[in-house]
Amino acid sequence: MHYRYYKNNGDIQTMATIEENWLECVPWSGEGDDLPVGLSGMPGIYAWKLVKAVVILDAESEEGTRQVKVSEYDKNTMDIIDVVINANSYKAVLKQHRKGFTFATPTGGKLSREAWRDKFGTDALHLMAIRELLFGMNKGQNKPFKIGGN
Repeated sequence: MHYRYYKNNGDIQTMATIEENWLECVPWSGEGDDLPVGLSGMPGIYAWKLVKAVVILDAESEEGTRQVKVSEYDKNTMDIIDVVINANSYKAVLKQHRKGFTFATPTGGKLSREAWRDKFGTDALHLMAIRELLFGMNKGQNKPFKIGGN
């Protein structure tokens, strides 16, 4: 096991200890238990980096939604309905990282994108991208969650 050390209010904790504390929340069976809580895959590749367009609510249009580029998306003024994944970008990642993405469930399980779709009827990659965009990761803002450290 690899240990990383973090300062927490002046005390040094190991990553294992911090992870133990975080895992007290798992399994989760409340509202949102059908949403992914994390993903693992090719290092440095987040789901939002595969997004070609963000589908936002647009009640003033006949369609009710419209697409904007990720660079145009503003989480403070726009409501995400869905995202469009760039299929070629996704294929390029899979070509280099054949395992693809694994999505963590709130109950502590791990599912592939296909297994997630079979179990929940939704696309976990889309849901993770939406989550990351809501946290402002595309703007270099917050990470979905931060364990320890500064």
